[in-house]
Amino acid sequence: MTQDTETPDVGASVPLRAVIASLITIVILAAGTFIYRHVSSATTHPSIVVATGPQSGTYQALGVALQRALERTGAFEQISLKATDGSVENMQ
Repeated sequence: MTQDTETPDVGASVPLRAVIASLITIVILAAGTFIYRHVSSATTHPSIVVATGPQSGTYQALGVALQRALERTGAFEQISLKATDGSVENMQ
């Protein structure tokens, strides 16, 4: 006899639109960073703060990934993440 076991759908909790929008945002920021690094002649690079939404949310993980990607470019002296209340805070 075979036993049917359901495997959990890993991405089921995150809407596809949110993932696509996040990836587009990351690509735009990476392109902006690339252009800034190659066009700017400044010797000092600014700091950047990335608002990530709630601490345990999806955007927190995306913020960490973006921070790591930006650190590898060397375009910024300091990259900080700022947890927010997400859409709740945006409505204030």
